[in-house]
This record gives sequence, C-alpha cells and structure tokens, in this order.
Amino acid sequence: MDFLTDLSPSSRFMMVFVVVDMMTMMAHFIPCRGLPSACDTGHIFIQHVFRLHGLPDRVVSDRGAQLTARFWQGLMQVLDVKICLSSAHHPQTDGGTEKVIGILEQYLHCYVNLQQNNWVDYLMVAEFTFNNSQHTSTWMTPFLANVGYHPQFFPLSLLDSPVPTANNYMAELQVIHRLVRQQLEKAKADYKRFADRSRRDTPPLTVGDRVWLSTRNLPSTWPAKKLDHQYLGPFPI
Repeated sequence: MDFLTDLSPSSRFMMVFVVVDMMTMMAHFIPCRGLPSACDTGHIFIQHVFRLHGLPDRVVSDRGAQLTARFWQGLMQVLDVKICLSSAHHPQTDGGTEKVIGILEQYLHCYVNLQQNNWVDYLMVAEFTFNNSQHTSTWMTPFLANVGYHPQFFPLSLLDSPVPTANNYMAELQVIHRLVRQQLEKAKADYKRFADRSRRDTPPLTVGDRVWLSTRNLPSTWPAKKLDHQYLGPFPI
C-alpha cells in the first residue's frame, strides 16, 4: 500500500490511497482529503480492505509516518498481520504498488481537465477497468484471480430508455470505459519499457558471500563526498 500524492484538489480530495493484493494484483484506488493519520489509515484499511477481502497475511509499505506509527503497528499486531517495510533507499520492496501508482498517474494525466480538478470522477472506472484487465504476471484478470469470475459489465447493446439523460449517461460510461482500458494498456506498456531500461539482473547471493556496499546513500565523513570511496567492504552477508 502507498499514496499517490501532490494532486490538485478534486471535490476536496487531495490524494489517492492505493492498495494492491500482491497475489491476485487486485487494486483499490481510495480518494483521501489529505495524508491520513495512523488512526485514519486504520479506519480506511478496515472500511475499504477488510470489509471486502478480510485480513491479509502481511502488509508491505514504505516507511511513511502513519505506517510506522505505534497505533498502526499495534493494530496490525492485534489483527495478527505482519508488517513489511521497504528499506529507505530500496522502495522496490513495494514494487507492485509503485507500478500500479505509475500506471494510475499516467492514466489520470491523460483524462483530467485543464484545471485538473476532476480526477476523482475517473477513479471508480479506472479501478474497475484495471481489475477487469489481464495482468502480465498472472495471465488473468485480478477479478478472476480474486473471486473466480468476471463481474457483469454493460451489455454489448444497451436497451433504450424513455429517459434521454439515462441513455446519455450510459453511453458516456461506455465511452469512458473503452478509453480507460486503452489508456491503461498503454500505460502498462510504457511503464514496463521505462523500468526495463534501468533493470539489471541480480547476481545469485548466499549467506557467507562477501559483497561491496555502495556509499551513494550513506553519510560521508570526508570534506567532499565526490572524493569519498564509492564502495565499502567487502562485507559478509
């Protein structure tokens, strides 16, 4: 779980709480009015995750203040849910959520208006379409992997209603769904292409092997960090 932040206000919502099931890849996009406290995060978790899926075995997240607070840790302990925090300089631990956030962000970039104040209107369609689209890691949709079937969507041919506004509304939803599916597929392909550019295969490592430690994210005791050693060690695993 993680947050998509720095969005323009939309119906008083400021960010999106993104929760992804790493087994089925089902995602939930939950709008928030601001960065929630640890207590509010607990309420959101119970309301939007537990209510639909029950308790997970573990929760993977970054080291945000609300996700490292004593309340959140105590709540997870009471619920017997293991907390797995990504390291400070290795957010790829929660890479599945990061990827979904990147896809959602790219999608919203394409469909918000010029004022960028209507993105919340697209979240429900984006979530449904994402969960009803085949995932590359499972070769099935998150809906099918999670509940064993695909939920019924709009019929191929809509029946006419005597109420013109109802016809217009359903026609608009069909168009949005089709465009969202196209854009989500494009976003997935773009995200994979950019991620593959910097991805390197990790060499096989075992306990006892000696490795070098990069100093990129370590404080330097030298007057000029540029002249400091780039690696320290080797250290045994």
